[in-house]
This record gives sequence, structure tokens and C-alpha cells, in this order.
Amino acid sequence: MGPPVAYPWTAAGASFPGGGPVRPLVRRALAGLLIAASVLLVALGAIDRHDARARAAAATQVEGTVLAIDRGNAEVAFRLTDGGPARTTRLEIRWADSPEAGDHLPLLADGRGFVEVLGDTPDITGWLSAAAVSGTTGILLAASAAGAVRRYRGFSGPAAPAMRVLVQPDSEGDLLVRPVDGGPAGPALWRLRLREASRWRAPDEGGPRWLPERPARGGREEPPTGSPRSIPP
Repeated sequence: MGPPVAYPWTAAGASFPGGGPVRPLVRRALAGLLIAASVLLVALGAIDRHDARARAAAATQVEGTVLAIDRGNAEVAFRLTDGGPARTTRLEIRWADSPEAGDHLPLLADGRGFVEVLGDTPDITGWLSAAAVSGTTGILLAASAAGAVRRYRGFSGPAAPAMRVLVQPDSEGDLLVRPVDGGPAGPALWRLRLREASRWRAPDEGGPRWLPERPARGGREEPPTGSPRSIPP
């Protein structure tokens, strides 16, 4: 890298064509909300598991009979120890050996709607999956916002360290950037593809400001008819 060199717009007495300071407030706000939601979902999952364990500890063991199996769920009939009427419930099959109709299952029931198979552990996979999706999206949005600010700060000064390179346009309108001592035959370090173009309007043209230019074919110019595939640098 060489000593600092003024940017082209600075040397021309113009402002940075990328606009003013970047403040991605919407992305930052959404990132904060999604990350907070992720933490909340993990906490709710932990509370749900703790509540299920507490209810299982206070429940009574009863015997249930499998009535039917339907799409990974078992319809089970059981009777509480207080001698009340028979009750039925649907349980998700989360164990290796799938039961069949008529099988007996040891259950834990508290008489207030809590029923589970003896030995089952509370499943909070849904909570954790939702937290992972929310947290990942929030982190990506936060990284995008930080990247936008960082890119602007890189051009906010009047100059930056310069590196001498060899630039060669190719037949598709892109610019191939090569080492200055490598020659046009070596591999390119970067391929620069035009995304936006602006022209600085002089004061005598109605006031100094940047005017956007609309590139043809999404940023690529058609090479002249009969032009060679390789253009000298």
C-alpha cells in the first residue's frame, strides 16, 4: 500500500457520491427485536420444561390402554386412582418402540389436564428452533447494518492509502484488476462489475450535485462489433 491519495470526488471538489452518513435504524431496530425475541423464546422453553417437570413430579402413576394409533399420535384411555370415569387423551409418540392398539402404557396424570408417558422428558425443540431462526435473522440484520456503516466510514475521509494496479476491461464490460507487475496474462485479483454510475454536475449546469446515470443491460456495456475478446490494459 502506498501513501494516502485523494479520492476522485475529493480531487474534483465534489462530495462523496454515496450520500450522507449511513444510519440503518430500521435494520438495527429489527435486529434488536429479533435477538430479544430469541432470548425470550429460550426462556419460555426453559419455563415450559420446568413446569412440565414439576407437574410430572406431583402427578400420580396410572395405567393407560392404547386405543388407536394415528399419524404419530396414540389415543390412550386411562382411569385415575380416585375411581372416576375413564378418560382419553392423545399423546405424541416420541419413543423408539411404537405401541399398538391394546398395549398398556404407564402414565403420569394429575387430573388437571397433564398426562404423559412415564419416563418421557419434556420436549422444547419447537421453542429452540424458533429461537434459532429468530436469533440468526437478527444477527444477520445486525451484521448488515454494521457493514453498511463500515463501508461508508471507509470513504468518509478525503483520502485513503492507494495501491497501484493494472486494470483491463474484458469483453463483458467488467474490469479485471491485476497486479501491476504481473502483466495481463496472469490471474486477476478482482473483477469489478458496474452496479451504479453517477456524474458530477458542474455549477454552470444548474448546481453542483451528483446525477445518476442509467447503465445499459444492468450495468454492462455491449462491446463494439468485431472487438477482440482481450482488450489491452
